[in-house]
Amino acid sequence: MAATGGCVAFSTLLLSCKLTPSPSSGNLRPNQSRRRFAVSSESQFTATVRNETKRTTSFGENGIFKEKDKGKVREGVSEEKPQNPYGLERERNESEEDTSRKSLKDYFEESKDLIGSEGGGGGPPRWFSPLDCGSRLDNSPLLLYLPGIDGVGLGLIMHHQSLGKIFDIWCLHIPVKDRTSFTDLVKLVEQTVRSENFHSPNRPIYLVGESLGACLALAVAARNPDIDLSLILANPGTSFEKSQLQPLIPLLEILPIQYQLSLSYMLSSMTGDPLRMAMDKVMKGPPLQQAAEGLSKDVVAMSSYVRVLANILPKETLLWKLKMLKSASAFANSRLHAVKAQTLLLTSGRDQLLPSEDEGKRLRHALPKCEIRRFNNNGHYIFLMELIW
Repeated sequence: MAATGGCVAFSTLLLSCKLTPSPSSGNLRPNQSRRRFAVSSESQFTATVRNETKRTTSFGENGIFKEKDKGKVREGVSEEKPQNPYGLERERNESEEDTSRKSLKDYFEESKDLIGSEGGGGGPPRWFSPLDCGSRLDNSPLLLYLPGIDGVGLGLIMHHQSLGKIFDIWCLHIPVKDRTSFTDLVKLVEQTVRSENFHSPNRPIYLVGESLGACLALAVAARNPDIDLSLILANPGTSFEKSQLQPLIPLLEILPIQYQLSLSYMLSSMTGDPLRMAMDKVMKGPPLQQAAEGLSKDVVAMSSYVRVLANILPKETLLWKLKMLKSASAFANSRLHAVKAQTLLLTSGRDQLLPSEDEGKRLRHALPKCEIRRFNNNGHYIFLMELIW
């Protein structure tokens, strides 16, 4: 069932979930938790978890998981519910999040630092954990963020702090000069998922992907139906064949390198309709001055960091990523029938890159365990702006 109307942060949408393993995870074994992060495609990962209660979960109509007991929803039972430590942790830190939440400017600044650092522009794809994502809870669920065609891996930067209090977050970084094929990216993510599941079979694993990353998540889920995964997919790239991106491939192939057509195109698509979004925010939440200040900062950030966008997606890289997205779309679409994972679709009403609303409806019927949330006033890069229903 789709939800529309209102304004919500992605962290709130996801942090409201009751995070528990499903019976497919097998028997639980108490172990001492240990963790180390991956820094390259060859790295191995280890982690263990403690005892938890066995139960299954599904997405509710408001984006929250509904608890099920042995396959039947418990209704009409009056009993004291145990407190959810994840919810308590979130409530204790809501005021802190409001004052320290990162912005679009931070995305550009940190992207600049990342791609400009030693090895940032080249080398193989690799995982990193943002410094502001240190989880404060033991045995945190694993969240693997799979980026869109930018490949930077900072798409959740506005939500790192809040999500990091609940999840153990790993972000995939695909360097600008990297030319790893889509199938090899699938194998990289798959290796990580299998390794983590082997060492901690009862630890929940979430794959959060947007556009290209959503295709990655679907491919991994289709190839690993025996692993209990949850997918959160934002504007999936499975609609590439019907998008405005496909005609760009032959155009970029003949376009002289000095013409950076991609920049203005990607920039306008990223912003969506900022004035309309600001007005919606004023009507539904913060005062006019606060909304105007936030909008002004984002517009200044956009104009100031055009060069960063050029460094993230130069002509050759953009052409490679578009061709990869084309193959990723075909790969994922051919395997939708094998996806058994619980899936939450986030679609934007003002996506100028992909026909995400129509694609959301199609995937809603193609995937057996799928819910959809529509954000009518958001652009393509849904995680880099407030979610406006």
